[in-house]
Order: sequence, then C-alpha cells, then structure tokens
Amino acid sequence: MLRTLQRCIQSERPIQLTLMAFPFKVPNPAKVGSRKLPDFAELSAICHLRSLKEAIQAVYPPGLELHILHDGSLIGDLFGIDLQEIREYESYFSDLVALRKRRISSGVMTS
Repeated sequence: MLRTLQRCIQSERPIQLTLMAFPFKVPNPAKVGSRKLPDFAELSAICHLRSLKEAIQAVYPPGLELHILHDGSLIGDLFGIDLQEIREYESYFSDLVALRKRRISSGVMTS
C-alpha cells in the first residue's frame, strides 16, 4: 500500500481509495426497525468521508479519489435481501452522495 501511495505522490496524482461498503440496510429490527433505505447513519458516513477527502486535499493538493463499491447484489441473498431492495438502496445512497456534493459546493451545508 505504501508503494502505491508513494507512486501517486511522486506523479502528483490523486490518491485512490476504494471501499466495499454500504451494500444494503442489514435487517436487524432491534437496530434499524423496518427501514430499508439509507438514513442518517449513511449520511453521517458520507460526511465523514467528505471530511477525510477535504483533509487530504489540504495537505496534498491532488487530493483523494474515493470509490465506493456496493457489494449488496453479491451478498444480499445471505441476508434474505432481494435484488430490488438492494437496487433501491443503492439508488437512494447515490442520491444522498449527490445531495451532499451539491450542498458543499453551494456552501449550504458544512461538515
């Protein structure tokens, strides 16, 4: 990992970070009730990732390029989650990310 990081820095390219995360809302009635779409927990995670990106940008101008891979369609059946629910979750999650980007750009929301 350090070699990859060093190559990015030497060539002044953004640091690339890929996360396998946010596959779907895990069905735990004690924790999430009947909710199936992203909520404030995911929004908070998005805000924290944005803060990480901004902190890296402050000390390394090429910044951070962040990729999130949703693996829900690969593991959903293990949790009894159907593909339609996973697609709805992914779509709503993408909407939250886009909303967060717009609000940061317009200066309405800060982390």
